[in-house]
Amino acid sequence: MRFAIRGVILLLLTATFVNAQEPASCETGLARFRSSDFAAAQDSLWECIESGLGNETHALYLALTYRPLKNYESGLTRTQRR
Repeated sequence: MRFAIRGVILLLLTATFVNAQEPASCETGLARFRSSDFAAAQDSLWECIESGLGNETHALYLALTYRPLKNYESGLTRTQRR
């Protein structure tokens, strides 16, 4: 039981540290999306995803930027380059 509690605490501390290491582009992208600056959000969120440090939330908001911008073709082209 004692080892399980230590494991959980270690896991939580590690998760907090990893979360704190989120690249600025991820945070910036979400902030720009919230302020309806979709073009800037799209650029930042692409940078975030391509860094390998983005998560499913960042990918979702990246996808949501395409609706107001209607630049679907550029998104498809960018995914094919990877």
